[in-house]
Amino acid sequence: MSNAKNSRYRVISNANDFMSQVYKSEKELRAINGQKYTLNDFCEEVAEYCGISPSTVSQIRIRNLQPSFIVSIKLAEFLEVDVSELFEIVEVDGYKNNREKCIIDGCERIATTKGYCMKHLHKGYAE
Repeated sequence: MSNAKNSRYRVISNANDFMSQVYKSEKELRAINGQKYTLNDFCEEVAEYCGISPSTVSQIRIRNLQPSFIVSIKLAEFLEVDVSELFEIVEVDGYKNNREKCIIDGCERIATTKGYCMKHLHKGYAE
């Protein structure tokens, strides 16, 4: 999982937890009916529903890959959970916003390349 180098936040995937729960319950249901159900079967079903390969599902499941936005929505539909439950956004420890502040005294907004925040830039201070 890669995140932008200076990103204040990172995404933690909970997809594995939900996928494990659904797989286990489905496996139990099929066992009652005398059917064999493997993790590969599960990955193939998820892959077909989401329009991705089973190996991609496995990579998402073991947290080696963050799914795209569209795949996240399809995965949430398949697992019957809200997409916001699949991911957690956390603040990065030690993140320091070292971007420059607006040059107008008392303004704490982030400056553009001209030294002014967007508010003061649009008010004509930079002209």
